[in-house]
Amino acid sequence: RQFPYLNKFGVVFQKDALFDSLTVWQNVMFKKLNLGISKKALIEESDKLLKKVGLDSSVSHLYPAELSGGMKKRVAISRAVSDKPNYLILDEPTAGLDPIKTNKIFKIIKDLSNNSDVSIFAITSDVKSALKYFDQLLFLKFNKIEWLGKAKEAKKSPNKFLKEILKRT
Repeated sequence: RQFPYLNKFGVVFQKDALFDSLTVWQNVMFKKLNLGISKKALIEESDKLLKKVGLDSSVSHLYPAELSGGMKKRVAISRAVSDKPNYLILDEPTAGLDPIKTNKIFKIIKDLSNNSDVSIFAITSDVKSALKYFDQLLFLKFNKIEWLGKAKEAKKSPNKFLKEILKRT
């Protein structure tokens, strides 16, 4: 590959960015489709990744249009970790989801972080979930770091900006 450092990063876009013309397994294994790996092996690897996010092999041959919003998010996460990145960047990973699906997605992200060698960088406006599922938080105000620290310390912080944000949650 021309840019090997790109393999260190996995990205989950806010709108999932799944390819409509590809099946779920093809979306998950997108980076490996043209590497000469057998279709059977790719489907098997895709099914293992889907299982990690709570989906079973019955969705492998579906198209994105046939999936719910939460399922699409989980497929996007599977694709982002398919080549074992060092860093996973998530842009509003729960945008548009109900509270139950939001908790499920954040739990999946937390489990990925705990059970694999990947550092998670998530941009989220869901402060309540961030406090619950992430270890470290960083709050920006006008492109500057306003507060950085452990999630469990956030509620005790004297920082006025942080207090105002936490009051809204």
